[in-house]
Amino acid sequence: MIKEENQMNSENIWLDSIDKQEVIAAIQKLNPDVGIMKASPYISPQAYEQNIYTSVSPENLSLPEPFYYNSKNGITNKHKTQSGQYTSIQVEPITPEMKETFGLVDFFAPEYEVKERDEELLNDARSKIKEKINKIMGRDR
Repeated sequence: MIKEENQMNSENIWLDSIDKQEVIAAIQKLNPDVGIMKASPYISPQAYEQNIYTSVSPENLSLPEPFYYNSKNGITNKHKTQSGQYTSIQVEPITPEMKETFGLVDFFAPEYEVKERDEELLNDARSKIKEKINKIMGRDR
């Protein structure tokens, strides 16, 4: 649940949630000019589940209260919830290598768009591998 506080800082948001989607949506609201990406579930399932990638350093993100960033836990509300349950999201700044390695896509992109794009990427990769194998085996065309 997101509560906006109309105090001196109109961007002050309190988020009482451990849902990753809600946390990231609140972060995007506080940082509208920051790109937030996720790994493709088809290319890198583990990174998809655990990480987000941002166009700025994680230390420079505005976060909803009571969330904070540290290098060990990423973005977290650990030790700041009444229930004791917390969430932790690992965050890394986006690099060109990551875009290709993890198949990064906009965090809020519809799943069908991601799947279509990844099928194209995988088909291109298969074609390149076949070309290299044929070249090595002396079967250049």
